[in-house]
Amino acid sequence: MPNTWKEAKAFKEGLCSSKIKRKLIWKKKIASTQEFEYYNLFLGEHTTIESAYKIYWYLFRTKKRLDHNLRGKKMGNAEKKLSGLSELNKRKFREEENIKGEMDRILKTHKVEDFLIVDILKEENDGERQARA
Repeated sequence: MPNTWKEAKAFKEGLCSSKIKRKLIWKKKIASTQEFEYYNLFLGEHTTIESAYKIYWYLFRTKKRLDHNLRGKKMGNAEKKLSGLSELNKRKFREEENIKGEMDRILKTHKVEDFLIVDILKEENDGERQARA
């Protein structure tokens, strides 16, 4: 099920707000290691909103690892773009509102607005202040 579906968002919010019980349904040995892969089924009645089709929510470490790697890659790309803001057209980014707007656009584009918190630090250059005086 795509993460854009209302059901997926509601389930994930439910996971954050309360602990949903799960049941181990399969334990599989990973080839060439001594580790096991655990497949769990979340308990409870879960259905689609419109058609009331039953939904089964599973948890397994491989998916968790893939999600973690993907999230790390997205965050790295977003951080690279954000660090490049200082190199861009200075005229466009003189006002804080424009900078915030561009930062929000980058976070939304890379879908990391929930993971990254960005602040604007103001830095005054003494040379510029003296030149203006």
